[in-house]
Amino acid sequence: MDHLKIHNAIIENAKSKNRTKLKKDNVDYVYYENHHITPKCMGGTNDEENLVLLTAQEHFVIHKLLVYIHKGNYKLICAYHKLCYNNNGDHIRSNRDYELARSLRNNISLSKETKEKISNKCSGKNNGMYQ
Repeated sequence: MDHLKIHNAIIENAKSKNRTKLKKDNVDYVYYENHHITPKCMGGTNDEENLVLLTAQEHFVIHKLLVYIHKGNYKLICAYHKLCYNNNGDHIRSNRDYELARSLRNNISLSKETKEKISNKCSGKNNGMYQ
């Protein structure tokens, strides 16, 4: 499977639709999420040309693809893992997605210093992501 080709097709399709965020009371309202085309952890910026509006499903799929495209990138793995949960910390994706996210995250070797930084940054609001 060509993960990069699928990723690029989803991004290009979303960009071609010139999506805009509307207020929920608008009759044409569709829920969209902002996505950094080049992830911030890889040098991406908040510039308009690096942002695209994706549906929630597209956003999840894009992050799943990113962990395959950029194997071993811990921050991308964590972003994907986080998308497996809702705001209450409840698991919301399929068991296969959760299993993949957990196995990817747990197979990355981190230095003690990195683990401490992550722990300090996320203490109290990590939903179990950095245990």
